[in-house]
Parts: sequence; structure tokens; C-alpha cells
Amino acid sequence: MEGGLGGRFRRCLVGMVPAGNDGSASTFGTALADRLKHDARATGGNGTPERSESAHDVDDSSRVCLGPAMQIDVAGGAVSFIVPFAGRRPDEHWLGAYHEAVAHWPAHLSEPRLEPGYGVQLSHVPVAELEEHVDTLKRMVDAVNLRYEREIEPELRRQREEARRRLEEERRLRAEVEATLERLLG
Repeated sequence: MEGGLGGRFRRCLVGMVPAGNDGSASTFGTALADRLKHDARATGGNGTPERSESAHDVDDSSRVCLGPAMQIDVAGGAVSFIVPFAGRRPDEHWLGAYHEAVAHWPAHLSEPRLEPGYGVQLSHVPVAELEEHVDTLKRMVDAVNLRYEREIEPELRRQREEARRRLEEERRLRAEVEATLERLLG
């Protein structure tokens, strides 16, 4: 499966990109960004990316993924940042599943806030808890993708097929009625 997608197979990543040119990300923020980029680009002993069996390994055009973090602000031992969506843009059904998943977000973590049309914002995350927040967010997005693929998408497909079947039946019935009327009335 690894090579079967013609090079489109890649790991959905969460990295960090320092914010703005006002220097607000600071040296600490840059070091933090570098540390998370390194995590996102984890390599095997031979310098090539490891292939993990995690749900992050996807054809990124078919799933909602997390892009590199942006607008990083580090102040008072806490970090705030935005993680844009990458891969497939979330539709209203995926976003509904996301909102349901956020309801189960661990109470001891700062809850992510959806930035409509853009991504997710994490605010006032204690630096010591940053990795736990990012890992939890990644797992939540994976869980929403899995639910979308296993439950929502099949139901949407069933609804589309049913609508198509009804339309075809309506067209067939109309053609039959028109033919009958033509035969009866000339």
C-alpha cells in the first residue's frame, strides 16, 4: 500500500512555524518550533522517514489533516497557536463529528477552538503540557476521520444512491406516463 498511491502517500503532520516578524515567537518559541518539526519529521536510523502504521499515514487528499502550526505566541510559560487543516477540507458532516469529539476533550487540557474555514486554535497551553495537547489533538482528528470514514461517509453515500434511485424511478415513471398519454391521446 505504501507505493500504491504514486507518491501521494504521506504523513499528515503537525509542525510549528514561528509567528510574525515582530520577534514575538522569541528564541524559545523558535526552539519549540524546531522541536515539534523534528517530531513531525521523525526518521529511522537511515535518515528516511519511518513508515508508521498510525492513522496519520494517509493519502492526504482523502482525509482532514493538521498542517504546520502558525501564529505561535509564547508568553508567561504558555503557548497559543493555530493549526490549519490540510488535506481534504472538512465539510459540515466532518465538523459535526469534530464538535461531538471536542465534547469529550480531557478536562485538564485547554480545549481547542475551531477557527471556521481555517483550522484549530489552542490557547494558553502550558509549555510543559504542549506535547500532550498536540498528541491529544492529533488523536482526536484521527478519531473524527475514522468515524467519518466508517459511519458518516457510508451514510452519505447511501443517501446519494437513494436520491439517485428515486430520480431514476421518477424519470422512468414520467416516460411511462408520457408514453401512455401519447398512446391514449395521440
